[in-house]
Amino acid sequence: MSQFALPDGITSSAGVVDRDGVHLAYAVSGTGPVTVLLLPTWSIIRSQFWKAQVPYLARHYRVVTFDGRGSGDSGRPSGAPAYTNGEYAADAVAVLDATGTDCAVVVGLSAGASWAVHLAAEHPERVSGVLALGPACAFDIPNTYREWLPWDEPVDTTEGWAKYNKYYWLDGDYDDFVRFFFAQMFTEPHSTKQIEDCVGWGNERRWSTPRPGAWALRGRWPSPSNRSAPGSAARSSSSTAPATTSGRSSTASGSPS
Repeated sequence: MSQFALPDGITSSAGVVDRDGVHLAYAVSGTGPVTVLLLPTWSIIRSQFWKAQVPYLARHYRVVTFDGRGSGDSGRPSGAPAYTNGEYAADAVAVLDATGTDCAVVVGLSAGASWAVHLAAEHPERVSGVLALGPACAFDIPNTYREWLPWDEPVDTTEGWAKYNKYYWLDGDYDDFVRFFFAQMFTEPHSTKQIEDCVGWGNERRWSTPRPGAWALRGRWPSPSNRSAPGSAARSSSSTAPATTSGRSSTASGSPS
């Protein structure tokens, strides 16, 4: 059964490919002449965040999706270096190979847009076009309501974007952060279902010990002006930031549960 609610007559298939010990769960929907690759985004949510787009696109195109490492049914390798832009781009190539896709139009949302750019730059023969939605590409654009808030230092408030803080996630109220974050992502009226879905995916995690504080985020994180979404573990291939995951946690130290 497809994870997406496809129209009658639209075929689908699913599979798993292993790349360097990390399994990647993918799905193919539709049989159109052009393949559209919908990339994962923040590893806080699974590929079902495309569920409103896949049924329509599959009527006209062949649509490939996959759960990014650290989310959904894909593997959760340990260590920040496993979550660089380059790793996600290489995962996309592995999925293209596994699905017999020579070339695709690549669509990326937020962090996924960065991975689309890496994929196109490193494997131009595999990409016929890139559609970037709300790209999080670490541009040095002032973000006045977040720049003053450190990631890896305690802060004396939990209001607003102060929730985007290592200590609040570990020893405060991660669930409160998840609710706040997705309310910021879906500001349009009548977005309650989208928020409900994403909060649910964001809380699929299973801690390796009873308390979140055991999730030892020890890696460096990009400066506040260079981050825009949780789970965008790396804004460049050299970043050593930890990845926030949906489901079991992928950490800078320790093993995923």
